[in-house]
Amino acid sequence: MIIAVFGWRASFLITGCLGLVWVVGWFRLYRDPREHPRLDPAELAYIEDGGARTVLPAGAAPAVRGRWVDLLRHRTIWGMMIGFFGLNFAFYFFITWFPSYLVEARGLSLLKTGFLGMIRRWPRSAPSSSAAGCPTG
Repeated sequence: MIIAVFGWRASFLITGCLGLVWVVGWFRLYRDPREHPRLDPAELAYIEDGGARTVLPAGAAPAVRGRWVDLLRHRTIWGMMIGFFGLNFAFYFFITWFPSYLVEARGLSLLKTGFLGMIRRWPRSAPSSSAAGCPTG
């Protein structure tokens, strides 16, 4: 829709500005739990005792850093790499070549192509958006 109304350059400008707004918001809100002005001591104790380990437990050994090349010894890593290669190939196909094909060979307008590409994402976005707002056990 942005491209149809304002042109393709504006789509980069608008999404870049949204990214900058996100960065400003992130740097204003994110901080170490101990430095947060509205965090009460009970909540800080809950964070440090629970899953968000900001301090290592007494007597715990620090994590051992591994080498990246050691990951290549695992079959599951190779499977993930092959799977992501296929996924990225299909994704790249659908965001680069396929829209051009629909416009040039099938005569669809750029706006209609964008709308049709958006339709397939709607069924996935509703459950994930509602699930993100649901607290879990």
